[in-house]
Amino acid sequence: MRPSPASPTLEDPAVARLSEVLGGPGGLHARGRWWTPLLVGCLLAGLLVVLGAGLRAGCSTDGWTANSPDFAPGCFSALPHAYVAGGGAEGVWPYGERVGDPSATPPAGEAPARYAVEGTQALAGATYLHAALASLVAPGPDVREERAGLPVADLYRDPDVRAEAAATILGAAVLVGLAAMLLVLVVARVRPLRAWDGSLVAGSPLLAVAALVDVGLVGVAFAAGAVLAVRRGKALAAGLMLGAAVTLTWAAWLVLAGLLVALAARALARDAAARLPGADPLTLVLVTALTWLAVSLPAIVTGAGVWRAGWRAALDDAAGTGSVRWVGTAAGGGGLPAYPLVALVVLALWIAAVAVLAFRAPRPPRPEQVVLLVVAAGAVLFAAGPADALVVLPFAVLARPRLEPLLGWQAVELAHAAVLWWTTTGALASGSATNDAPLAALTLLRVVALLVLAGWVVRDVAMPSRDPVGEERQLTSVRSNDVAV
Repeated sequence: MRPSPASPTLEDPAVARLSEVLGGPGGLHARGRWWTPLLVGCLLAGLLVVLGAGLRAGCSTDGWTANSPDFAPGCFSALPHAYVAGGGAEGVWPYGERVGDPSATPPAGEAPARYAVEGTQALAGATYLHAALASLVAPGPDVREERAGLPVADLYRDPDVRAEAAATILGAAVLVGLAAMLLVLVVARVRPLRAWDGSLVAGSPLLAVAALVDVGLVGVAFAAGAVLAVRRGKALAAGLMLGAAVTLTWAAWLVLAGLLVALAARALARDAAARLPGADPLTLVLVTALTWLAVSLPAIVTGAGVWRAGWRAALDDAAGTGSVRWVGTAAGGGGLPAYPLVALVVLALWIAAVAVLAFRAPRPPRPEQVVLLVVAAGAVLFAAGPADALVVLPFAVLARPRLEPLLGWQAVELAHAAVLWWTTTGALASGSATNDAPLAALTLLRVVALLVLAGWVVRDVAMPSRDPVGEERQLTSVRSNDVAV
């Protein structure tokens, strides 16, 4: 008997309860000919990204400058800031000679650097996209030349520059909206009989709140596509997508680590049917590395020093507000210089523990389960803002497509984002004194929510019979079969 498509109202009690307002659980004739779950999900994801752009429309008058409320709830986006801070307002190549350390004394005969290197410049793909969006709205050569003679601080106050910076949000909305639709498509295609799982991504409020914080969702879509390619045994395609993803979001390296653990567990499986034929780990690693190098090559060739400085800035950056490191720094009253090294050691030990779990599990875990466990650990150790939750979202849906745990985790993420922005803008301050306690509490609660989500997946791996998606479990229809007697 051919397995029938899954119906979320029949297998997820939470969805069944919510469906009562729309007529109750789906029946035998609930499927339309063209109004499919996949189409609905893609449209919904695009609409949420557009909603996110609309939420930021009223913020353009403040220019998103460093001295204005660019972190205001619903407003924050790194894109307008990058338009000025990255030199887009005057057409500067982000790895050119005008980028460096403005406070350093330049060599004899050379002009001082105008723009400081930021940690995001280690992500070459994201930096290229920033420059591309800037080129869409930047003025002509005459205006750019005139701006080159002004202090950078004055550019932030220029009304024309503010309008151009705001316009980058519209260009990003198109790009990120397409990426959101691609992400829904990928999640739906991982398990074709569970196309409704894509709707759990498409309906996430995180898309409206965080998708336009930066262009990282493009990398998330590529990383999820790599998981789909690995499941289909296409290591070359997976490497190409993952190599592009690691130039757009840091977490893609964690996706690679999770895939390697999953492939190793499948290769060591006693049951040959449980292996993933054709998904060669060596090919995956080599293609990923070569693709990353190819994408990064323009940055390396045109500004190797700036590119290296970007890596140093990313590794040595101070604790991001709202991160676990920030909580430790605030509680200790000082810096935590050894935190990056300690966090990497903890992450390596966690990946080793996940590998042991995968190798000793009764049945090799699904790749997305392993990836979720690794990515969640990275989010606990390094994530700070709501944009980092978008990396967890598709793999959480693929690993455990149940509405209640997903809603609980996302509710905590949204509360953390709101308190983060209120804290940054001083809305929670009492007089001249800052009030970091609510954000510290929400940060710890966010860690608990991620660990609980990971705990569900650990239980599913250790007890495959409890896995709602089980690899060997057939989805059956409530419709009876004809029986010949």
